[in-house]
Amino acid sequence: RGQPEAGLKSSSRAIQLSPNHGFAHYAKGNSCLLLGRDAEALTHLENFLRFDPHSHLEYSIIYLMSRAHVSLGDWQSADAAIVRSIALNDDVAVIQCLGAVVASKLGQTDQAKARMLKARQLEPAALLADWERRLKLWFSASLLIVEILPQLRAAWAAAEGEA
Repeated sequence: RGQPEAGLKSSSRAIQLSPNHGFAHYAKGNSCLLLGRDAEALTHLENFLRFDPHSHLEYSIIYLMSRAHVSLGDWQSADAAIVRSIALNDDVAVIQCLGAVVASKLGQTDQAKARMLKARQLEPAALLADWERRLKLWFSASLLIVEILPQLRAAWAAAEGEA
């Protein structure tokens, strides 16, 4: 919770004590993600899914994996993860918003618009500035924030007339 270095230390110790504990891998993956250690984050998030394959957190883990793929510049894998996450739970605004960003980056303007409309429906009080702050926080360790924010703005603009 705002202290990814401490989370990394604690989760590393938990994995050392119990290497097959799914939630320890989730915690380490999330900490790695916040610290910009995206490839390592993917490994631990994949481990979570392997060790806890029927978790109620599956959609969230896959969403976190999409964030890692975005930070690594692997937009196709990010999109595949978003699609998978949305299939598990389509009522999460952050997943829809990131999905809109990814779709916009891939030139899928209709999909970007639809996902942004859904995100705005799920969080009607959130303004573009709110989403920009969130993305800056989530991708604070990524150099690709300069590509992410314009895609957010494009998806927002596409949905503007219908939100």
